[in-house]
Amino acid sequence: METGDNDNTSASVNGALRVVPEGTASRGAAKVRAKAAPSLSARAFRAPEGDPQGYLSLLSVLHALRLRWPWVIVLGLPLAAALAVAAYVTVPAPYTGYAELFCQPRRFFWKTNEDDPQFAVYKQTTMRLLKDPFVLEAALRETISQEPPLTVADLPFFAKGDDQLRVALLSDALRVTSPAEEFIRVELTSPHKEEVDDIVNAVINAFVREVVAKEVQERKLALAELQRLHDAEAEQLKIRQNQLRSLDKELLVPNAAQSDAKRQAQLDLQLELRKQLSLLQPQIIELELALGDADAAAAADAEESAAKALSVSAEDLRNALLSDPEYASLMRQLRSAETLLAEWQKRVRDDHPAIAKYSAAVKDAVAKLAARHRAIEPAILQDLAQRKVTVGGQPQGSLDQMATRLKMLRSLRDRYVAELDSLQLAETKLARDWVDREAIAEEIAALKGTVDAYAMEIRRRQVELDNAPPAIRIHQKAREPQVADERKRLLATVGGAGAGLTLVLLVVVALEMHACRISDLAAVRGRINVPVLGSVPVIPYNVRGATPRRQRMAAAYWRSVLSEAFDQIRTVLLHSPRLNGVKTIMVAGSGIAEGKTSTTTQLALSLARSGFRVLLIDGDLRRPTLEREFNLPRQRGFCELLAGSISLADAIHPSPLAELDLLPAGSLDDNVRGLLARGAQAQLLQSVQERYNFVVIDSSPVLVAPEALMIARHVDGVILIVRRDVTQLHKLESALRRFEMIGVPVLGLLALGLRDSSPFYGYGYGYGYGYGYDPHTAEHHLELPSEATAG
Repeated sequence: METGDNDNTSASVNGALRVVPEGTASRGAAKVRAKAAPSLSARAFRAPEGDPQGYLSLLSVLHALRLRWPWVIVLGLPLAAALAVAAYVTVPAPYTGYAELFCQPRRFFWKTNEDDPQFAVYKQTTMRLLKDPFVLEAALRETISQEPPLTVADLPFFAKGDDQLRVALLSDALRVTSPAEEFIRVELTSPHKEEVDDIVNAVINAFVREVVAKEVQERKLALAELQRLHDAEAEQLKIRQNQLRSLDKELLVPNAAQSDAKRQAQLDLQLELRKQLSLLQPQIIELELALGDADAAAAADAEESAAKALSVSAEDLRNALLSDPEYASLMRQLRSAETLLAEWQKRVRDDHPAIAKYSAAVKDAVAKLAARHRAIEPAILQDLAQRKVTVGGQPQGSLDQMATRLKMLRSLRDRYVAELDSLQLAETKLARDWVDREAIAEEIAALKGTVDAYAMEIRRRQVELDNAPPAIRIHQKAREPQVADERKRLLATVGGAGAGLTLVLLVVVALEMHACRISDLAAVRGRINVPVLGSVPVIPYNVRGATPRRQRMAAAYWRSVLSEAFDQIRTVLLHSPRLNGVKTIMVAGSGIAEGKTSTTTQLALSLARSGFRVLLIDGDLRRPTLEREFNLPRQRGFCELLAGSISLADAIHPSPLAELDLLPAGSLDDNVRGLLARGAQAQLLQSVQERYNFVVIDSSPVLVAPEALMIARHVDGVILIVRRDVTQLHKLESALRRFEMIGVPVLGLLALGLRDSSPFYGYGYGYGYGYGYDPHTAEHHLELPSEATAG
């Protein structure tokens, strides 16, 4: 395309251009391009590869939606209204019926020992049981009418499915709530108002029958079981009481005091017998010694005690000790405690309280008895020795008399010993019988307490069952509803309206996300390796709506701001080392409505104000707007000059600024399209470069019309417009790739309304776009723009 070295360019008469071969026509532009920007290659501006959606963020989407909210309103409101009407018409207004149960938190009379959970737990359990399958199954079997036979399951609400499906359907439709602390509400909603009350009443009747009545029946069964236990314990008590009475008759003592007195009398009799034995034993020994009964004397000597030195026997000493009243009383206490301890040890375990009691009594009696023994033993030994001496000095009489006396004394001793043994056996039996009595008495006391507790609980429960109201009862039955419930229909209507708005909003969001519009320079620099020549602010909307005085002030301010912005861009173009030699500049955009015509005009005005001779060419051949920018009538221009129908002098028109000339677009036809395709514009651009310092071309959108690329092949460089919320990232990348493919260097990007900060910013007046040119002002600055001012 930029091949060929022969220079066969020539012009027709009167400045009309003739078509020349493409290679020779583009040679001059190629030289200029190589000289002006030797370091600029189209590949240097290739956008980085990556996911284009990575640029998107929630903030940028919301910012882009700011421009699309009218579409949401315009499309969303009709759709929302249509869906709302459709929902209101199609969704029926059902009927709701309810019944209430009263659940009292406590019993009416007094508290019993039955399981009584917390009221909140009991209430929650009751609410759960209302939807239990066995309750619902019983409700479905409830008869509504006899003639004709009709049950709840035959109602239209349960028109389809088997019993299991009907139970599931009723469970889902039934609502159980608690409007107050002691109330439970059962609700049902149905499109048929005549069946609502029948179904709800069937459910609460089944609940009362299957749950409440069964609970009362279970309490009655529990009461009967309690009565059975009471009777069994009472019968056992009666048996024990009879045993106690029989034992008392046998003992002939009604209480413990008399029993102790009887045992004391027996012990006293034993002590008296032992005392008599103590008196007989010395006499028998003396008679045996006198009669020479060596064997008896030897036996007597074997029974001597610690008083052996005084020739006093142990039996005599023991009998003498028992003659002391205090010693005898202590001996009785010891014998009684030992006997009772032995009997209790036979009947109960060692940890029984009676064992500890009588063990302590035995230890106490032993200690006291030993102390008394030590206190009176010396005196008793001396008295026994003196009595023995006295007895030994008395005349013994004849041997026959002594033998007869010895026989009598021995017989008396044997009788005393037999009586003593009998008394000991009687004492043991008395102790055993008394222990039996105490054990039976304790068992009777325990049985009596159990029987009394049973009797009191039975009485309370019986009174409760006979007189107290049930814990749960029907407070209000369901009645046939007269007014439809509009809540479901209203909710459906609101939901339809919301769905319509949401659908439109989602579609707009999806389109905006797909469009991937640019809202800040940081994202552009992160994706595209092309320098940004400068950023131009936008004119806010409210400037146009202000009063004339304020409008003049705002216009003067914005003329100054815009002039400074384009003067900075001009400075970059003139003094950047890598842009030396650039004379023919095309200002292009990837799509429409990016403001390239106004930007091109302002860039040409800035160059002209600095003293350069500038030619502004309207290269947007399909939608020319240069005449409108300068308030000129439609005239012939670039297309006619390219076709040779007018001369260059006739095609170029002056502007209010002496250094700036204008070349309108003219009228595009098929002939001109062919000339552009064959490169006829190369000679035209070369000829105007010789007359002007700068040639600035306003092109058509790169991705819309092919003429932009045809003209771009013969310029020194291209400036791409990036307009906030309008330019799409993927389209900008596509435009860069196309310039790369034809070998045209991109000088840089010119940002409209973009900065390196957040996409939400302004210049003190708000937001707005567009630039215009006022040919009636000597400074040739912008007139206040509108949103439509974009080329």
